[in-house]
Amino acid sequence: MDPLLILLLLTPLITGAVCSRGAASGEVVSSAIASKEEALTEEYVPKVEEPAASLEELPIETIEGIGSVYGRKLRKAGITTVEDLLTAGTIQVARICGVSQEIAAKWQAMSRFCWLDGISEEDSEAIVQIGIHSYQDLAIAEPDILLTRVTQAVADGTVEVPEGYEFTYEMVQTWIQAAKTFISEWSNL
Repeated sequence: MDPLLILLLLTPLITGAVCSRGAASGEVVSSAIASKEEALTEEYVPKVEEPAASLEELPIETIEGIGSVYGRKLRKAGITTVEDLLTAGTIQVARICGVSQEIAAKWQAMSRFCWLDGISEEDSEAIVQIGIHSYQDLAIAEPDILLTRVTQAVADGTVEVPEGYEFTYEMVQTWIQAAKTFISEWSNL
């Protein structure tokens, strides 16, 4: 594995940044991201056919909030995959897309969570939107509280998911266990 990529994955363990690993996903029925600069609705999010596909294979539009408009801007700058987003700087991504550094950091946080098995892009969006900002925060989260916060975020429109997509207690437990496993594996190296 590329040493730079390993460093980026370990950074949240050191700094408290957020992360993600994409599992199987479906097409997004409706998803919007609002920022101070503008509000754009995603027009297309590709379906990920292979669960836990490698990040160098996942298109940049896999990340919630990056639709065709931002995807085109990022692709033009050479950022075409989720892995590329991980290696790009937050300021660079913000400048390319004309968004705030906060939004760019959220996208990168979602892409880092893609490293965890069992977390889809919808899941990573929900995790980031409710304020989970590190592997450690996710690993120590109480499943009941986490599920309540995620469910409330969907109810109040902070997080949009495909029609019929539901968060469950078992799903939340999987996220927490994935974070614990990831931390354990990397701390043993």
